[in-house]
Amino acid sequence: MRSAGPPTRYLRSRILWPVAAPPFDNGALLAAGDTILAVGRAQDVPCPAGADRVDLGMRS
Repeated sequence: MRSAGPPTRYLRSRILWPVAAPPFDNGALLAAGDTILAVGRAQDVPCPAGADRVDLGMRS
C-alpha cells in the first residue's frame, strides 16, 4: 500500500537533458510530487518499490 504523500514517479529516457550538465544516454529521474529526488544514469538511480514507472523510450 502506498503512503499518503505525493505519488513517486520513476521516469526513464534514452537521452536525459539536465539543466546544468551535458545530456547523457539511458537517463532516469525520480520525483515525488513536484520535487526531484534523484537524476542520473538509470543504473545509478534505483526505482523504489511502489513507484509509478514511466518509460519514455526513444523520446528525450
